Amino acid sequence: VDMARQGDRSVFAELVRLHYPGVIRAVYHLCGNAQVAEDAAQEAIILYRYKEIKSLCRRQASFYQHKDN
Repeated sequence: VDMARQGDRSVFAELVRLHYPGVIRAVYHLCGNAQVAEDAAQEAIILYRYKEIKSLCRRQASFYQHKDN
């Protein structure tokens, strides 16, 4: 997980491969619709990556602000 957080795409892909079916099953049990479950699982992965990228951008911006001062 730490390697995925550090940006290792192959590790992230493996985590998705391992956990994606379980996410779909969990959502399916909540809503009872296979298509909604698939869509929700995809959205969850996209949102996770977005949050990680946003966090990385903030850390880099903070680094450069401190570096320039």
